[in-house]
Amino acid sequence: AVYECRYREFEAHGARAQRIFREHCPGAYWEESMCATVRFGGLEFVGPLEVLHDEAPKLLRRAHDSADELTQVMLSRIMSQSLLVRDRAAEALAFLASRPTRRSAPLDLPRWFLDVNINDALRYAGHVEEAWEAYDRCWHEFRESSLFRAKSLRIISAERHARTALQMLRRTSDRKFTAIAAEHARFF
Repeated sequence: AVYECRYREFEAHGARAQRIFREHCPGAYWEESMCATVRFGGLEFVGPLEVLHDEAPKLLRRAHDSADELTQVMLSRIMSQSLLVRDRAAEALAFLASRPTRRSAPLDLPRWFLDVNINDALRYAGHVEEAWEAYDRCWHEFRESSLFRAKSLRIISAERHARTALQMLRRTSDRKFTAIAAEHARFF
């Protein structure tokens, strides 16, 4: 279901996998959280979105308590998206600002996730110029990192950069934004 993008099936399979780990595998918190992350990814496309808002905070708290950084990063996306869905952009930005991050060089996956999430929240809140400045820096750093080799990350990053450039084009007559969006078309 995951690899064939059958999003509606994520819910049933993901919920069942979570239940199995929770009820039959004591201490398998990370595994349960990874199932939830995949399940929530499907729910982002087909809903119900309330599940994200109801369940993600509990899993995020548990990941924090067990110092599970990867799960915290993965669930941070779900949390910020669930706040945006409820039209709470200021809360999403505050939540993302509270996330621990390392300003590491080279760019690592946790910071990449955080940069993508911040871009979404800033654009949603109407802070397009700030989103552009931050994500343009991220894009150039991403191109120089080992993460650029991952096709799915390239597509996501190019889409965010192009989308932000197009939003900037609506605010200014600078044609460089058209060129940037056109350049990214090759990633799709």
